[in-house]
Amino acid sequence: MHRVECGRVSFNWRNCGLRGYTKPAVTTKGCILTGNQRQFVFEVNDLLEHQLFIKTICLDAAAKDELHVVEVQSMITGKSTPIPIASLKPLVMPMICLDAAAKDELHVVEVQSMITGKSTPIPIASLKPLVMPMVSLYGLEVNLPVTFNLRSGGGPVYIYGQHIIKYLGEDGECFVHPVIRKVILQVTGGVQTLGGIGAVRVGAELLKHWYNEGGSRPWVVYVPAQCDEAVVSTLQETKIKDIHSYPYWDPEKRCLALEEMLHFLESVPEQSIIVLYTSAHCPTGADPTLDQWKQIADVMMRHRLFPFFLLPSQGLCSGDPNEDAASLRYFVSVGFELICAQSFSQNFGLYNERVGNLILVLKDSPTFLSVQSQAEKVVQTLWFRPPCWGARLVTIILNNPALVVEWKEGLRAIAERTMLMREMLKEKLRMLSIPGSWDHLSQQSGLYCCTGLRDDEVEFLVRKQHVYLPSSGNINISTLNHQIVDYVAETIYLAVTKEDPFHKPSTIHL
Repeated sequence: MHRVECGRVSFNWRNCGLRGYTKPAVTTKGCILTGNQRQFVFEVNDLLEHQLFIKTICLDAAAKDELHVVEVQSMITGKSTPIPIASLKPLVMPMICLDAAAKDELHVVEVQSMITGKSTPIPIASLKPLVMPMVSLYGLEVNLPVTFNLRSGGGPVYIYGQHIIKYLGEDGECFVHPVIRKVILQVTGGVQTLGGIGAVRVGAELLKHWYNEGGSRPWVVYVPAQCDEAVVSTLQETKIKDIHSYPYWDPEKRCLALEEMLHFLESVPEQSIIVLYTSAHCPTGADPTLDQWKQIADVMMRHRLFPFFLLPSQGLCSGDPNEDAASLRYFVSVGFELICAQSFSQNFGLYNERVGNLILVLKDSPTFLSVQSQAEKVVQTLWFRPPCWGARLVTIILNNPALVVEWKEGLRAIAERTMLMREMLKEKLRMLSIPGSWDHLSQQSGLYCCTGLRDDEVEFLVRKQHVYLPSSGNINISTLNHQIVDYVAETIYLAVTKEDPFHKPSTIHL
């Protein structure tokens, strides 16, 4: 038996016959190097075999704009590996050209009119060779104990990795549980995109040209029957021939159609691509529980189906980014190769910047590097390079522990507000004694909600009451507030019962 948690996999070793060890076999480890503490020694105090897979080395937002060099030194072999990393100064593009020999410093040219006396300062700067403020090492393997030295720069520098413990089996040999081995051997990374839809486009282009190349049968893409139209149209723009839908929402019971979904997945061809929302399903707001995700993963594993996850608003569903990504982590923990289109537009409020990320999870480094190279080629073909400003804001926040706490508090506040609006709307509808059950409103999560209204009821809301929503009856729950929730509940009552309104209508967009 094993237990999968956010960020780590731990096991009950008593059930495996491994002499009573109960320590987690995979944990996250990290350290901070600064000007005052330039060395960190990662020691072990037992005779087991320990390994550290270094994932990222990144700078704090307060780090000076200077070159930093982190030295990773093995205390067993004595070999050391220097890793350069640098912060980036604010970018000022050279509108007035500098000579190639100009120093890397700020230049200001003042343009002064001798008639009006007005002066206009024009900033210009030369740019140093680009060294990113975060280095992704894709699992640099180091045997413990190990020493980290900050050889250059003042920091702070954050180092993060996975600590792997190999236990001794009954025969005295080192033992790694097969499920842990799947986690260790997988390689993760990604490419920056123009929002979540941009990540969908890049992922679709990759799958179109490289997935199941030379296979015995053509593969098919399956999307939920209720799916964001932008996702479907983006897949269609890549000229993928076979795009079909699978059952997802039960309009009669107003809940997730799990049994129909599982039965359908049992019948699809092997190596088909299944588009899944990790959380905050758009437009219904109905998400599987973790136990239901395990059933879905079991069917997909047996039929060799490839998951294409969508992560549009991580943290805005439950208020916890880790919980909203629990399904994705579970699929990775059981050994799936997958891609995931992640968006930072909603959970960071960067709607005009369109910051996205296409996450790639593969089983070996050579394949990963090849796929990542092709993904970068697709990005260059579509838009050459995405804007950097929004991505830098996301990087600064996620690399600063204090800002991460503040960001999570904001996500929790938004999620709690949407939950409150759901409860208020459900309670108002209950008090009006509207026929039918409205419990599904509070059972859904995220920004979107499927009301279950029929086409004629939606048409009545739009034409008679000026409450505007799509013909599907789905609404964005964040548009509700304390001032209009009463009116929306009353208009839904009028739409369902077909009674004449007695108050002056207003105009509301949901």
